[in-house]
Amino acid sequence: MKITFLGTGGGRFVMYRQLRWTGGFLVSLDGEMIHVDPGPGASARARQAGINLEHLTGIAISHLHTEHMAEARVSIEAMCAGGLERKGFLVAERSIIEGTPEEPPALSEYHKGLPETLIPISPGRIFDTGLISIKATPARHAGGRAVGFVFEGSAKLGYISDTEYFDGIERYYKGCDVLVINTTYARSFPDNIFSYDHLRTIDAKKII
Repeated sequence: MKITFLGTGGGRFVMYRQLRWTGGFLVSLDGEMIHVDPGPGASARARQAGINLEHLTGIAISHLHTEHMAEARVSIEAMCAGGLERKGFLVAERSIIEGTPEEPPALSEYHKGLPETLIPISPGRIFDTGLISIKATPARHAGGRAVGFVFEGSAKLGYISDTEYFDGIERYYKGCDVLVINTTYARSFPDNIFSYDHLRTIDAKKII
């Protein structure tokens, strides 16, 4: 397994100021190369790292916030040779693909039609690529429209995307060889300000 970070930034202020890059990360595992949460700057950072996004076999998106999917369309078009080929898979939290009663889908019909396989995913669902499995895990964020992921083949990678801490969160990632955790707030962030909707470093410590 190989993980390549195209940025470790999150949150609107870090994103638009690019205090840290926000391109998501790539998972290479058992013949799959998956772009996870392709945010702003993903294609530029991939080129900078010497990575050709045309070699992607899949894309996984945890939720519809900008820093997690601003360049989803770019990654889809790259994976599909500029739209000339139907190939690869897109696994995305259900509302990104299907929309909600209040909001339309975050991706156009054109972009949804490019991948060979389109998977609107919700917590507990497992997609088997034929080489690895991708399981969606619960997250409490974005009004309930967010997931985490567990990628499992010859190794097991867990990804806790944006979520507030909740009892039992750690059990969804048991046995992972590597765990990537999004933390927005420092340990010292006070408990009585507002509902976090994100993890703090002290929450990550509890999970670990």
